[in-house]
Amino acid sequence: MQRRVFAFLTLVLALSCLPASQAGERAAPPVVRCTPHRHCIHVFRVGPSTSASSHVAWDSRIRFRSANLAISLTYSPQLQSDSDLRRASIADCGVHFWLNGRFNGVATRCGDGRQPLHLQIANVHRKPLRVVVAYWESRINVGGLASGRGR
Repeated sequence: MQRRVFAFLTLVLALSCLPASQAGERAAPPVVRCTPHRHCIHVFRVGPSTSASSHVAWDSRIRFRSANLAISLTYSPQLQSDSDLRRASIADCGVHFWLNGRFNGVATRCGDGRQPLHLQIANVHRKPLRVVVAYWESRINVGGLASGRGR
């Protein structure tokens, strides 16, 4: 019995000697800046239009102070029948993008203070879709989000 108590006390003592910062270091995500020279990237895998995964919604972990975000969008597979990617502004804080017969999406960062980039993509085609979104804080001081195809 004394051996068990001694072993337990030794374990408690050993655990109490560990730096308190070790647990916090594992839990805290690294500070990431999305800049024009270092884009942040997120990859979406969107199922075919008939599947439950045909729509995805996502909020970035990074929160931005202003709505001046630039977004680059690429997708695959690209089909010969694809037209150009179209886009339209949503107020001063977002962009609606679509490719007729393939997919439809929005990217927004609305509101005051630090807000995440919010993206939604819906696949309206029978084949799965892979969309790669690169985003960063734009140094150009224009209202709303910029969007483009490729980088």
